[in-house]
Amino acid sequence: MKQEITSEKKKELELKLKKSMLNFKMFSLMKKQLFSLVMMLALIVIASTSAWAQDGLTVTSAYWHMPGSTHGVTVDSHTNATYVWGITAANCDGTEGAAAEAGTTITSGSNTATITYSANATGVYRVTCIEAYGGCQTIRQFYTAVMNINVVVTSTLADGTTPANASDCNDYDERGPGSIDWLVPNLDADDNGGTAADLEAHINATNLYNTRWVHVVLSVSDDAGCPGIAGMPSAADLAWRFNYTIAGSPVANTEYTDNFIGLQTSIPAGAVYSAPATYDGTATVAVPEGTTAITIPMWSNIRWGLTDTDADQPFTFAASSVVVDDDGNADYTDGGESAANALVGNESSAQTIEASPATPRITIND
Repeated sequence: MKQEITSEKKKELELKLKKSMLNFKMFSLMKKQLFSLVMMLALIVIASTSAWAQDGLTVTSAYWHMPGSTHGVTVDSHTNATYVWGITAANCDGTEGAAAEAGTTITSGSNTATITYSANATGVYRVTCIEAYGGCQTIRQFYTAVMNINVVVTSTLADGTTPANASDCNDYDERGPGSIDWLVPNLDADDNGGTAADLEAHINATNLYNTRWVHVVLSVSDDAGCPGIAGMPSAADLAWRFNYTIAGSPVANTEYTDNFIGLQTSIPAGAVYSAPATYDGTATVAVPEGTTAITIPMWSNIRWGLTDTDADQPFTFAASSVVVDDDGNADYTDGGESAANALVGNESSAQTIEASPATPRITIND
């Protein structure tokens, strides 16, 4: 009996031992899998951030800057030391290139300095700091690369993609006789003045305006001229802001300045419009990060003309002073469109809103 109990216990111990060994193997395998997963995630994080973690030590890791921007730089301050800063163009192998173009400077009298890029800066730059004291000196350097942005404005229909007609009738002309508000009262008066008050007084409708659209697109480009530089921001990484002007051609009686009411109150894609007193001057649109294109609707009063050209409204929409923010503080001081890019694509094609005839009252003459 004693031997039987001992055998049973032995078997039981062997079974427990096998289970323990199996559990240990499973635990070891899980540890290996967990370690592999953690390492894989770490590599993914490194891969996803390394392109943005520019250190400026080589041309391929240069800091990206934009035309017209300013940037502060610094080294530690040491007692009795003097500091001399410099900036030149750099070749793609990192060697010193030609002098920086006019307008690109670095200014300082101490351990801090300010880099200012010209409105047409391009290429790669080498920034140096020479620190000296006691007859000895140390030279530090890093590299910057220039990227550019461009805004293109096109005249479109409401979908933002279809080209607008160069010339078409005002929106009153498109109204049909199925509603009483289509009719102009049988009065001698006309709406040649172009004000909302005149409009409401002369037809049986309110808030009847012309609506036209422009599509504005932001893009970025690599202006460094050296291959393999990592981490250039995309257009979606930038918040952007531009001034705009709605202007008519110098034709008598167009009165575009008084006639345009401005941008519609509906704001696409989070854009923020300013509210100028008149629309022949400068106003702004600010577009949030992540939005690279917006379609802007514009309102203008409907006009009646006394001839087939009187009170027509030729106009263009022009964007200027395009600036960006790439660090999230919304101060728009991180550079902008170069002077060269500002001359290309920033103005829409000309459109003309043709006036309806100022038809006098109907009279019975026999």
